[in-house]
Amino acid sequence: MVPSRVVIVTTCPVCASPLGRSAFCGKCGALISDQDGTIVRAARPARLLALLADVALIVGTLGIGWLIWSYGLASKGQSPGDALAKVRIIRRDGTAASMTRLGVRLGVRILLFGLLDYLCMFVNRDGRTLHDLATRTIAVKAQGSEKVYERRAVRRVPVQAAPVTVAPSQFEAELRPTPAPVPEVSTVRPERPIAPGSDPTEMTLRRLEFLRSQKLITEQEYQERRQTALQTY
Repeated sequence: MVPSRVVIVTTCPVCASPLGRSAFCGKCGALISDQDGTIVRAARPARLLALLADVALIVGTLGIGWLIWSYGLASKGQSPGDALAKVRIIRRDGTAASMTRLGVRLGVRILLFGLLDYLCMFVNRDGRTLHDLATRTIAVKAQGSEKVYERRAVRRVPVQAAPVTVAPSQFEAELRPTPAPVPEVSTVRPERPIAPGSDPTEMTLRRLEFLRSQKLITEQEYQERRQTALQTY
C-alpha cells in the first residue's frame, strides 16, 4: 500500500502569489481551501455595515423580528445584517457552518459585543473578530459562496436505494418445498336424485333451466340435455 502524501499549497490557486499562514490570499483575497477560487474574503467595511444593519434591525423590531429573520437566514449562513451587506459566514476550511455553530457564534458575539471585539478585525490578517476566532468561522462575500450551503442541502436529501432482488441459488431452490397442487373445484352444482313420487321429466327440466339461468351451461347444452330428458322419460 502506497502511503498518501500531504500536498502543501504555497501559492494562491487564483493569482499564484506566495501564501502565508492565513486562510485567504493576501493579494486577491481568495480562500485558499476553495479549489474553485470563487470564495473571497469579505471586506472590513462590509462587515461594519452588517453590524450597523443588525443593530438597526434589532432596535427597529425590538429584537423579535430580527430573531425570526435570523432563523430563516441561518440555513444560508447569514444574519439579516449579513444578507443586506452581502456577507456570509462559513467555517475556516471552506465548509458550511452548522446551526449549532452559528448559534454559539451569536451567543459569543453578544457576550463579547464591544469595541474590542470588532477592533480585532482590523488587527487580524484574515479580518476575523473575536467571536470568529472563538467559533472558528470566517466572513466571506455572499456572491460565489452560495455553493457551500447548497452542497450541505444536497447531502441532507435522503436517497432511497432501489430494492435488490437476489435470485435463489440452486442449492436453496432444491431445498425449497414444492407447493402441493390445488385441486380444481367445479362451479357446477351436482344434480340431486329425483325424489320418489315426483315427475322426473319436470324435475330435470327445472334443473336444466336453473343451470341455464345461472349460466352454468350453454344454450346448446341446455337444448341437447332437454331433448334427451324428454326422450328418456
